[in-house]
Amino acid sequence: MLLAGLLAWAALLRLGWPGVNPFAFDEARLSLLALELARRGEIPLLGLTSSAGVPNLLGAVWLFAIPYALSSDPLVASEFVGASSVVAVLLLWWMARKAWGPPAGLVVAALAAGSPYLALYSRSVWGQNWLPILGTVWAFAAFIGLTTGSAWAIALHTFVAGFAPQVHYAGAVLILPSLVLLLRFRSRLKPWLAGWAVSLLIALPSLGRIFALMGDTQARAGLGLGIRPQSLSQLGAAATGYNWDWLFIGGRWGLSTSPPATVLAILTGALILAGLASIAAGARRARTPAGKALAFLASLWAASSLAFWMVNPVPVRIHYHLAALPGLFLTAGAAAWSYSGKKVRLAALALALLLSLGQGWLFTRALDIAGREATPGGISAPLKFARDLAGFLRSGGLPAVVLTPGDDPRFDGDAAVLHTLLWGYPHRLADGRHVLLIPGKGPAWLVFAAPWMPAWQEALSALPQERREVYLFPRREGEYPYGLIRWSGGEPGGFEAPTGPGTLANGATLAGWKLLVRGDSLHLVTLWRIGAKPSGEEDFHQFNHLYVDDAARPLEVQDIPTSSRAWREGDYLLTWVDFARPEGVRRVRFAVGM
Repeated sequence: MLLAGLLAWAALLRLGWPGVNPFAFDEARLSLLALELARRGEIPLLGLTSSAGVPNLLGAVWLFAIPYALSSDPLVASEFVGASSVVAVLLLWWMARKAWGPPAGLVVAALAAGSPYLALYSRSVWGQNWLPILGTVWAFAAFIGLTTGSAWAIALHTFVAGFAPQVHYAGAVLILPSLVLLLRFRSRLKPWLAGWAVSLLIALPSLGRIFALMGDTQARAGLGLGIRPQSLSQLGAAATGYNWDWLFIGGRWGLSTSPPATVLAILTGALILAGLASIAAGARRARTPAGKALAFLASLWAASSLAFWMVNPVPVRIHYHLAALPGLFLTAGAAAWSYSGKKVRLAALALALLLSLGQGWLFTRALDIAGREATPGGISAPLKFARDLAGFLRSGGLPAVVLTPGDDPRFDGDAAVLHTLLWGYPHRLADGRHVLLIPGKGPAWLVFAAPWMPAWQEALSALPQERREVYLFPRREGEYPYGLIRWSGGEPGGFEAPTGPGTLANGATLAGWKLLVRGDSLHLVTLWRIGAKPSGEEDFHQFNHLYVDDAARPLEVQDIPTSSRAWREGDYLLTWVDFARPEGVRRVRFAVGM
């Protein structure tokens, strides 16, 4: 019953508050790669770029393709990671209970269930979120291999050691302890080598290009081998749950550094140290092979991250320690080993339960805050608001033109987020900083990532009120809402007719223009009617030249993108530029084209 309660507690922290999950550019870009793999069979050559500047391999794409094969909803993918993390808690409990007894298993489960860092890094579509899960599977397979000699377990262990760095380079911390474990597995060399071979085969398509890019990046950055003492404090903070909230809600509330939270962190560290001391004292006199094997494995696992990152050519970040973090919780279970007195075992268990509930409760407060208000320095984009917007659009069934700052999901955050959430739904992306793309036939939705974009103001000015309905879709307190316009179709108004046909070779016809004098600037707006394009892959830019008097050369030139890959025949396109208002001239004229 206590185990069931701890698993439920772990599930609440990882799966509760659905939608309060980080989902910005990195998460959306990884989601798109996984969706293209799962739904279209398109295998990318490289994964997301790592914090060291080198693209990751495809391990995270393969893993996230599993939930995205079931649903295109990013919440399903996020909760798939969360559910896998709960299973990892169960595996940690099983190993400790099998080797050291029920109290030890419950101590490990309690600390892992309530760990703020493990909870935080199991609630989003990040490659590093798989590291503690893979580390636990790695240790579970090693434990089975050490105690039974199972060939499949040894092969699984070495496969995970080779696959984890493909998910995130920080997974490389598992390689060195796997090599050390070869001394224990030397009689089962074939399965040990088989696991490595399979992981290498998966990596081969990307390795050549990765090495080339890595060499270029090192040459540019001048990276060199150095001592990284901060890795010790980072590992200690991750294990004890200290200062985690600055990653999640910016640290303004001081949840993890308040006096009660500091006491919880100190006690967590003390319990881990007590477990390490118990391993040091009791490993040699362990009566069971399982107890001795887990003592060796847990201490090796716990030390792996520090040994790897203390001397390293790249700056260390706290999430680089995730693969070894469960190992520290596993060592804490030894404080309630069967060789301890009954009162000591019960005291260790009671303390672990207190720490789990206390730190977990602080984490629930952060979830509540992050879902209600903007948290500078924390997560910038909870999934729930963009997901609610996408659900609203899907429920109406109307096609959508989505105006975002930038229109390329490979590089632009809002474009990637909304393109992912509208996967499989009829929509187009346009750059709302420079253009307003309006379907000629309605009804249709115009969706604006925020009303601060110029496209929003141009839409309110050019779209007749009788053919539009305007909505604001709220986000968190302190954040801009989404803007929505339900457009019934037709031609925008308020433009002067051109003197000639003005049809360009790309099928765009100048349908109107207007000039607004705004203080010291001239605001030129052009309206185009889109005809048949020569090719859907061409990328057109519009040039805008300002001439004064009879000068042969333009005084100012403004070039803008037109989001031409989103054009459809019959659309209307608004573009605008601002010129500095020239002084002392009688006449200005403009030349526009694409």
